[in-house]
Amino acid sequence: MKNSKDYNDSERFGDSTLEQVFILIKKGIELVDLNRFIEGINYYKNAIKLMKNIGGFENEVEKIEKLLDEVCNKQEQYLQKVEQESRVIEKVILTKEEQLAEFERKRKKEEAISAEAYNLLEKGSILVQFNRFDQALEKYMLAIEKFKEINWLTEIPKIHILIKELNEKKEVILRQREVKMKDEKLKREIVENERKFLMQRQDFQKMSAEMKKHKFDIFQQQKKKEEKLSSEAYDLLGEASKLEEQHRFDEALEKYQLAIENFKEINWVSEIPKINQLIKELNEKKEVILRQREAKMKEEKLRKDILEKGKEILLQRQVFQKISSDMKKVKFNAFQQQKMREEKISSEAYDLLGEASNLEEKNQFNEALEKYQHAIEKFKEINWLTEIPKINQLIKELKIKQKKYLEFFIKEKEEILQLKAQQEKSKEIELIKEEFLQKTFIDKEKKLKELKKE
Repeated sequence: MKNSKDYNDSERFGDSTLEQVFILIKKGIELVDLNRFIEGINYYKNAIKLMKNIGGFENEVEKIEKLLDEVCNKQEQYLQKVEQESRVIEKVILTKEEQLAEFERKRKKEEAISAEAYNLLEKGSILVQFNRFDQALEKYMLAIEKFKEINWLTEIPKIHILIKELNEKKEVILRQREVKMKDEKLKREIVENERKFLMQRQDFQKMSAEMKKHKFDIFQQQKKKEEKLSSEAYDLLGEASKLEEQHRFDEALEKYQLAIENFKEINWVSEIPKINQLIKELNEKKEVILRQREAKMKEEKLRKDILEKGKEILLQRQVFQKISSDMKKVKFNAFQQQKMREEKISSEAYDLLGEASNLEEKNQFNEALEKYQHAIEKFKEINWLTEIPKINQLIKELKIKQKKYLEFFIKEKEEILQLKAQQEKSKEIELIKEEFLQKTFIDKEKKLKELKKE
């Protein structure tokens, strides 16, 4: 009876220990499934230790040790995967933040530099109004450099137009000054010639009066004729001079020609070269006056054009600075519509970029790519070509992220398959458990039979 009692105590101890082994193994499987490998491995080790203490389960211990090796390998793979995914996620997050920061920095820089450029254009326009062309040209060139710095190349042709108009106005002003100087010089020469002519006429008249007193009567009649014709000739010259002052050049030329005929008739040929000189000066003056009239007409036309251009420049300056809504009412309708259109389309494009970024964060890569493509079309429509390379860079990064996401998705599928395999292993462990229990039951039966025999 004492041996039977000891056997029953031993049997109860064995059953309790085996139950603990199975609980440890089951707990280890659950922890490994939750990726809590260290705790799971400890449970496996404790189970192996208990089974070794019981004894007689070497094959089962070997199987569990194999499972433990697989768990250790799985732990190592899992740690490598987590480390790799962490590096990828950190890199993606850091790259995205850097891009946004860089984009914001560039935007603020463009706003500051464009404001400086528009300010330079305004100063240049004011300098042109005061005919300070060289200083205005310097402001325009600085504005061009500013726009080049931020790659706003669409603004540069507009400034070239302003520079061309500046040079045209400068050339007109210089021509006006030159014509004015020539006109003043010509007037001085005409006054001097008239003075000389009057002195010559007085000399001629004085000489004629003195010769009448001393010459023979035979010459008196001739001298009277000379006096009459010369007087008529000098009167004609005086009339011609007055007509010339009145800019009646053709009538003055007729008077000069009649005076030449009178001097020829009395053989005063020495006077003819002087009159020819006056005719030459008349023609030159006529040409100058005609040029002045033509220049005046051109100047008037140019002045009107300059005023129109000045209005246009002021309107453009108002657009550049985006002053108050009241000032916008005086802008050209076409320019206003263009700017409103650019603002509308660019706003739509930036909205598309925001939507694409949200879709990308949700891993909806194809939809995000479509938004980026639509945004590119919007910027092309308003000729904002400087934005397109930035979007292309975002598309490139999206494709890289999509590729990594697909790789991660494939790995996740593989893990699911591995999990299923692990479940199969759990079933195998259950079979081992059943075999173990059956063997234990058989051993119990044998021991009971032996005890009965005793």
